[in-house]
Parts: sequence; C-alpha cells; structure tokens
Amino acid sequence: MDRLPLEITHVIIQHFRHCRESIASLRLVCKSFAAVGLYYFIPEVHLLFKSSSFQFLKEVSEHPVLSKQVESVLFEADSVIHYSSFKEWKNNIISSDPSSLREREETQLPSRASSDRERRALCRAFRKAIEAPRTTYSKSRLKAAYEHYKEYVADQSRIRDQGYNQDLLTGVMRQLPNLKSLSLSMHHCFTPGDWKKRLAFSNGLSVASGDAYQVAECGVPQLRCLLLSALHACVRIRNLACGSVNWAFFKQDDEIFGDLKLAIRDLSGLDMYVTTRNEDNDWEDENPQLEVCASYLRESCRIEEFVTSAPHLNRLSMNFEGNNEFLPARLCDIVGEFKWVSLTYTAFTEIDAAENDLIAFYSRHAQTLKEIVLSCVNLYDGRWPTLLQRARKTLNLSKATICGDITSDQECYCLDLPPEINGNKKSAIGVALESYLIVGGDGPLLDLYDMIEELERPSWDNDSLASADEDE
Repeated sequence: MDRLPLEITHVIIQHFRHCRESIASLRLVCKSFAAVGLYYFIPEVHLLFKSSSFQFLKEVSEHPVLSKQVESVLFEADSVIHYSSFKEWKNNIISSDPSSLREREETQLPSRASSDRERRALCRAFRKAIEAPRTTYSKSRLKAAYEHYKEYVADQSRIRDQGYNQDLLTGVMRQLPNLKSLSLSMHHCFTPGDWKKRLAFSNGLSVASGDAYQVAECGVPQLRCLLLSALHACVRIRNLACGSVNWAFFKQDDEIFGDLKLAIRDLSGLDMYVTTRNEDNDWEDENPQLEVCASYLRESCRIEEFVTSAPHLNRLSMNFEGNNEFLPARLCDIVGEFKWVSLTYTAFTEIDAAENDLIAFYSRHAQTLKEIVLSCVNLYDGRWPTLLQRARKTLNLSKATICGDITSDQECYCLDLPPEINGNKKSAIGVALESYLIVGGDGPLLDLYDMIEELERPSWDNDSLASADEDE
C-alpha cells in the first residue's frame, strides 16, 4: 500500500473525512496512510464543558500538523445538573452503560393508537432504563459515582470562575490558522444523536443539560467567551451557529456588545436559536419572560444591530421560542431595512411579521434568494393568501419550506400533522404551498379555505361514508 500514489491515498482517505474512527483505522494500514490520514484526522474539535476537554483542544493547537487541519470548534457547554445532597442525586441518576443510555433515549412514549398492553410494556421499559442504577448498583459503587459527580461539579465551577477559560481559548485560536466556524450547542441543539457529552459525565451517573440554577442565563457567558476569544485572537469567523441561547445575550453592556459585533463582522452564515424560557421553571406552562423579551427587543434594536453587523451573510437563520398565544420577536426587529448583497438562504421560526415587511424583505433580496423557510409565523398585519401570491411573483426559488402553524388575526392553518395520523409525511397543504412558491400554477392560494376543502374532502367523504355504513 505504501507504493500507491499520494493522490490516490488522499482520495481514499478524504472519502472518510467525516468519520474520525474510520480515519484512525485507516492510519494503521501503512506509513503512507498514517501520514496522509493525519491531515484529515480532526477537521472539527468537539469541546465539552470539562477541563480535560479544554486540555485536549490545547494539545491539538500545539501540534504542528493537526493544528492546521482544524476548521471548526463545536462547544457543548452544558452544565452538570446540580443536586444539593446524595439523596437528591440518587433519585435522579442515570445509567453509565451506553446501551442503557440509548435504551432510555430511544424508548418511545405510547401513542394514541397503542393498546393498554403496549402502553404497560413501554412504561416498564422506560422505568427499567431510568431506575436500573438505583436498584442494581451496590452502595460502594453509588458512593464512588457520587464522588465523580462532585468532581465534575467542582471542575465546572472552576471553569466558570476562570471566565470559561477565555484566555486559554484565545491562545488556542491563535494557533489554529484555518479556523472558520464556531458552534455553541446547549441542550443538544446541534448534536441530537451524539453521545460524547452523555458518556463524558457517565462515571458520575449524571447528565449535563443546559445551565439550570446558574447565575448567568443559558448559553450567554459561553457564547460571549467564544466570540471574544475569536476577536482577541484576530480570527475571522465565517460561520456561527448557536443554540439554545437565552435572549439575555443581547443585553450585554455597550462596550462588550460592540466587541461581539466586531467578532462576527466577517460571517457568511449565521444560525441562532434563541430561547426565552428561564431554565429554573423550564417545565412550567407559563413563560413570564416572553413579554419581557419582546418588549426589550422592540425598544432596544439590539438584535437588529447584532444581525446587521455581519454584512456579508449568505445564510441567515433566526429561530425563537414562543407559544401559541405570544411570539417574542418581529421581523422588523430582526432585519430592519437592511440588505445583504449575497443572501441566498433565510429561515425564520416563531416570529411575528407584517405582510408588507416580509414582502419588502424578500424584494430587497429577490436577485440572490434561492431558499426560504417559514415555520410557525404569525401575520399581525395582512393575510397569508395574498402574501404567498406576492412572494411567488417576487422570488425565483429553488426550494421553499412552510411548516408549523401559520396564522394571522383571521386565519390559522396547521401544516404539521401528528406522526401517528400522517405517517411522518408532510401535510398535503404544506406540500402544495411549497410547490406553488417554486413552480407557480393557476393560483390555488386565491383562498386557502378552498384549498383546504379541496385537499381534505376525500378524507371527509370517506369518514361520511363510514358513518353512513355504521348507521345502516
């Protein structure tokens, strides 16, 4: 294998560039594979909220070859959930066995169509996955795990006291010449199927999730640390993805906020998932922060200042957490009247918008915009039929996605049906709307009510026939 031309070796290994484990195995084949594989070994460093993980990142940055291959850093900055006593911790522990972790994660809640027997079986499986450590581990094993847990809590506390290792991160970024992307993921926002974080704290039979019961709001100091480190290291970040970050991130003092805007001035892609919920009452139905958040964003213009400080965006995705009665941000509060000259993709989730504002935004970017996403958007002024018709005339799209509840003062259309009803498929109405925005047609959107009746009539007629047969 050492006789293969280097070009072919590069082609072979590049095919596995997204799988670090496969490249590690390939590097064992021969000397040439080992040398070439090193160049593709760590394109992204997965940083956890743990001192050992920061040390690993530092060692990578000091390596003469690996440091030049790192293009992105993903920071999963979740804190270990804090428990005040051994008893409280014991009542909330989870298994450190990977198979048990997956079993707990993959156990599905009963659906409406489940029989009583299926419901009982699913409940038993879920209870078994949760309670296994409490009922099967010895006292000595539980005590040892509790000591590990306390070490994790103390370690994270030290990192917070050191400003989330901002000085270390600044030094590291200076030694990563090809660093282009930063991601901050809270609550598995960008890592839904990744087990690194779960396994990293498994010796303490604990889980890291969010930032509950901390002084700072979820993700705020972590994102600030990442961006200021990049700024001080003179790194020109091209892509930033962050979520779920509390809206308090936009309430920084003027000097720090000015530095944060400087840090993202070279961005070409921005993805933000903004939460409005206080994690201490995360399970409560009411969300008192919603109206406070909305009022602040409208009065301060902070979110517009932040987003428009990146004038070279070609991708903009802004996602918020609202509820059925209240949405925290308006389109005009996010984009104002700004124009990005190369914007090709936009996504907005759970926002308020006026029909004229949305059309004006699309008109400003009609020459470049090729893909749009609207999810759970409410029109506080205007109607959806006319908006979609105007959007169709304005834009020349290659892809469109409309999902969730799209509403206005007089309309409410649910484009997402429950999986057990619709077989995990898109609703017919949603598909028709997306098709209309891309290829046009005779205008089925002259009245969405007529469209709903046309698309749903077959199922209604079948239900009527079935009822008639039962009556007979």
